[in-house]
Parts: sequence; structure tokens; C-alpha cells
Amino acid sequence: MRVSPKPQITQHEQHFLLGSPPILHWVPCLAVPRPLPQFALRTDRIAVRFIARYPKLEFELQRLLRSNPDELEFGLKELRLFNNYFNGSFPKRLFSCSNLTLLNLSSNSLSGFIPDEFASFSALDTLLIFSNSFSGVIPLSVSALKILSWFDAHQNNFTGPIPVGITMNLRTLDLSFNGLSGPLPADLLSPPSLESVDLMSNALIGRLFHVRLGNNRLTGAIPPSVGEVLGLQSLELDDNRLKGTIPTPLRNCANLTLLNLANNSLQDKVPRELGELQLLVVLQLQMNRFNGSIPDELFQLKNLLNLNISRNALTGSIPSRITGLQKLQTLSLEENSLSWSIPASIGSLNLLLELSLGANELSGDVPLLPVSLSTALNLSSNRFEGPIPQSFNGLTNLEVLDISDNGFTGDVPTFLTQMGSLTRTLLTFPPYVRVNATGNDHLKLSPKGGSAKRKAFLVLVIVGPIVGAILVAGVLFAGFLWLALPRQEARVRFCARVRIAQVVEAAQREHNVCACVRADR
Repeated sequence: MRVSPKPQITQHEQHFLLGSPPILHWVPCLAVPRPLPQFALRTDRIAVRFIARYPKLEFELQRLLRSNPDELEFGLKELRLFNNYFNGSFPKRLFSCSNLTLLNLSSNSLSGFIPDEFASFSALDTLLIFSNSFSGVIPLSVSALKILSWFDAHQNNFTGPIPVGITMNLRTLDLSFNGLSGPLPADLLSPPSLESVDLMSNALIGRLFHVRLGNNRLTGAIPPSVGEVLGLQSLELDDNRLKGTIPTPLRNCANLTLLNLANNSLQDKVPRELGELQLLVVLQLQMNRFNGSIPDELFQLKNLLNLNISRNALTGSIPSRITGLQKLQTLSLEENSLSWSIPASIGSLNLLLELSLGANELSGDVPLLPVSLSTALNLSSNRFEGPIPQSFNGLTNLEVLDISDNGFTGDVPTFLTQMGSLTRTLLTFPPYVRVNATGNDHLKLSPKGGSAKRKAFLVLVIVGPIVGAILVAGVLFAGFLWLALPRQEARVRFCARVRIAQVVEAAQREHNVCACVRADR
């Protein structure tokens, strides 16, 4: 039977539809103009033989009862033969199709070994052979396909190991429901382009220790199957687009030491089950959408060194059971909605180096803090009131102190101006607070002729509705500092020139004045 296209048919509309007589034998029509974008053959019983001369053929043979892929002979770009009754082995003649970009033989009855000749498919991007009965090993030449991005061979009878380097260029790999064995390739999850891997229901051995997929564009939810990787030691999925919740089965990863899910869109409550990961050293959940209170179970993680749940929507108080984290070095809970007071038990964390509680709704008295604090203490943008706590006097190694945007009143304690370890101090007060910056040797300039070996900054931010000329106020303030210097210090022969580095213009609504006093020694 010979078929020709209708006259004046457009290039994008050219297709052929063969009806459904009992048996059709199709013969290629030489009158068909090239290139032909699409062929569609739909019939119940058809014997086909094609001589390839068209750039794209698409088959949707829903109920094919008598066909054999070995009879097909073409050099196409895309071939779809899915969801039919093809049987026999993989057609070797396909390997002559060097321009093939898509091959879909899925959901048929094909069987036998697949020849290791995939290197000839140099342009192949998509290879779908799932839901057949192929056996033997997965050809090693599949790993050599540099353009291949999607390989799906699930639900076959493949055995042997997973080819090394198979995921080098892939985005999606599905080898589930086979009989694969042997260890997992060391580089299986390393490629940055990889988005999805499914290896379930095989006989693979060995351990998967580290999964690092951070800083990608992964979407969807974290699959519960992650809890089946019992030997997992580190899981890094930070800086992606993940949604949903942290799967409960993750509790089964008892060897997990590092869990980094930061900067995603995870939501709901922080799972209590994370408290069962007793070997956890680093837990980073910042920049998500977690809500509710901090679960007490987290404070059972006795090996935890770094806990970061900042920039979420947590509420409630900081649990007093925080004393259970005796090895903790960094605690970051800023930019939440935590309220009440800081628990006194936090003072027992003798290894704590950095404490960040800014931008919450904390109030009450600031308790004694660990003298080990050396990196930073951030209590800014809370509701603390009264005088600046004298307990800060014990933080002799602290480098950064930020208690701005609170309701502290009274004098700035002398010890703050004498803490030589501070490289930056941020204070804010109502306008009536008296600021005394005298008595600090580290705020003086070196004698003339000496070399300046050390610099210290004291940033005094005076907040309030100051009305009048800001520059005049700055000059008066500088004069006040000059007159307030004790006369005894003249004997030290220092040149006590205190320079006002800048007077920052007032905020539009609150007319704030920032006076930065900088001195060299």
C-alpha cells in the first residue's frame, strides 16, 4: 500500500495515519517532501519495515500483535516505540543511527543481553528501556555517552555492578527493580548536574557515607527513602529549592554527623526525631520556614558543636535544657520570634564561642554568659531594658559585641571601653543616656614618632529624636569628649587627639545619630 501526503500540507502538519485493516505492509513513499517532521502509525495488527530517510518517526502502536524490532532499519533522530508488544532482543541495527537523540523502547516484551555498542549513539540524550525483560549487565559504553541526560532502565533483569561514571553527565538515573549487585560507585552522586537517582530493590552492597548536593536547583520534597541509607554520615542539601518537611525516617541514619538543610523552603516544626541522631556534630537548618517551638529533644545531642536554626519562624522560649549541649561552640537562633528570657543554664556552656540571639523578642535580665565567648555576642533587636549588664565584664576575649536596638539605659560601663579584645562594639541608647568613652588606653593615639601597631574601634550609636543641626551636635560632642579627658593622663605624654571619624546623618524617621570614635595606639 502506497500513501502520499495531501497537497499543500504545511511542514508542521505533515503526518500519515494508516487505518486498521487486518494487516498493512507500509512501503516508504518517495513523493514525500523532506524533512518530514512526524510519522504516526496507529493500527491493531501491522507488519512494518522502514527504510530510514526521515528525521523523526513517532510510533504509538497501542496493540501490536505481530512485529519484530529486528526488521527496523533507519537512521533517525527520535524513535518512540513504547507501550507495545515488541519482543525479541535489542535490535543491533539501531546502533547505525548515529544521529539518534531519543530512544524509547519502554513497556514492551524485549529480552536478552544488550550489546555493548552504545558508543555509536554519540548524540543520544534520552534512553528509556524500562519495563522490559532485558538481562545481563548494563553496558559499560552507556557511561561513555557524553550527552546522555536521562537513562531509565528500571524493572528489568539486569545484574552485575553499576557502571563506573554512569552519572557523569546525567540528570536522571533510574535502575530500580533489577538484580544489580556489587558496591556503589564512589562517584555516583558527585556530578553537579545530577537531580534524581533511584536504585531501590536491587542487591547492592557497600555503604554510602556522604551525600553532597548543596547549591543546586533541586525541587520537591526530601524523599523518605533517605532513611534507608543506614551508613550515611553526612547529608548536605543546602541552597536548593526543597519544600515539605524533614522526613521522619531520617532518624534511622544513626551514623549521621553532619546535616545541612539550610536555605530551602522546608516548613512545619523541627522534628523531635532529630534528637535521636546522637552522633550529630553539625545541624544547620537556617533560612527555612520552620515554626513552633524548639524541641527539647535537640538538647540531647551531646556531640553537637554547631547548632543553627536562625531565620525561621520559631516561637516560644529557649529551653533551659540547653545545658545538655556541653560541647556546643556556636549557637545561632537570630531572626525568629523567640520570647521570654535567656535561660540561666546557658552560662554552663563552657566551650561556647559564638552566641547569636538577635532579632527576636527576648526580654528580662541577661544572665551570666560563658566566659569562653570570643567570636561574637549578638543580642541586638530584642526587648532588653535597664542598665547594660555588668556580667559582660567577664567576656575578656570577646571580639564583637552587638546589643543595639534594645531598651538599655544608664551609663556605658567603663569596662566596655577598656576591653582590648573588642574589634567592634555596637550600642544604641535613648537620647538621654550618658556616654562616657574616657579611661580607655586603647582609644588613644600613639605618641608622635611612634608606629601605630594596633587599632580599636568603639562605635557609639545614639538613637533618638535629636532636633537641630547634626553637624553642630557632632562638634559639641567631640568637644565634650576632649574636655572630659582626665588631666592626669597628660603625664603619659600621649597626644590625646580623639578624632570623630564620621557623623552619620539621621535616619528619616527617628533622626538617629551615629558617632564613630576611632583611635590609634
